[in-house]
Amino acid sequence: MKRCRLCGREFPDSYTFCDQDASTLPAFPSPRRRWMPVALAAGGLVAVLMAAAIAGLQMVRRYIGSHIAFEITGVSMESNRLSWPPVDVELNLRVHNRSFLDPSLRSMRFECATSSRSLVALEWPSGFSRELSIAANRDTDLSVKVSPRHIDPDSILSDLQGQARLVCRGPAVFSLWGIEFSRDLEFEKILW
Repeated sequence: MKRCRLCGREFPDSYTFCDQDASTLPAFPSPRRRWMPVALAAGGLVAVLMAAAIAGLQMVRRYIGSHIAFEITGVSMESNRLSWPPVDVELNLRVHNRSFLDPSLRSMRFECATSSRSLVALEWPSGFSRELSIAANRDTDLSVKVSPRHIDPDSILSDLQGQARLVCRGPAVFSLWGIEFSRDLEFEKILW
């Protein structure tokens, strides 16, 4: 749109003269309108870049998710009544990484229960543990000590009168470039 300098009325860009006072209209649209297409194009470019970034994150998630698997190869814990709940449970993990990227294991949390109810949550890291690196294009063996949290002493005393099968399930969270992924893991242990 063009604006007449004398009367201030606006006219389409195709007009050359003001129809009110016959003054010559500027050759270019007013600055406010001239930058509108540029602003719209910039906004469109930002939207396209954001969509590409989100699509890229989803591709990285799918790629990592399809190329990494966890396997629990061993569980060590005390299994007598005098040591329940265990101070630490040591898990031996084998991480199968078939990608060219090397993520890190960030955390683990297991909800452990007998057939009747939840008894304890086991978590890693505890204290000042650091992330554990997972090597690219190979299997990595990790040893992780998970510690008990959120213990329900009443359920332990009532549920663990005889031999009990403890089933622990939960996610192992790993990350790459600040993007988090998780895999559900499960292990069983017979207690006394």
